[in-house]
Amino acid sequence: MGSRTCSDVAASPQMATKQAELSSDLVLVVDNTLPRCRWLLGRVTKVFPGEDARVRTAEVKTKTSRLIRPVTKLCLLEEAT
Repeated sequence: MGSRTCSDVAASPQMATKQAELSSDLVLVVDNTLPRCRWLLGRVTKVFPGEDARVRTAEVKTKTSRLIRPVTKLCLLEEAT
């Protein structure tokens, strides 16, 4: 990703076209109250499209729980193959 931020990745055209295929991607769950080294690591298990058919929220499985978060609060680490 280089010098791009998590919000740049979530808003990028590549992410917008790939959003339907987000399931199984490895992500960091952004938490503005914690330093980045403490963000939760998780895997996307399900995606939820908005009224415009673009994915707006996703269910993320972490080590201890399942969370539903907006995609703007997810930082893509590795795409599923």
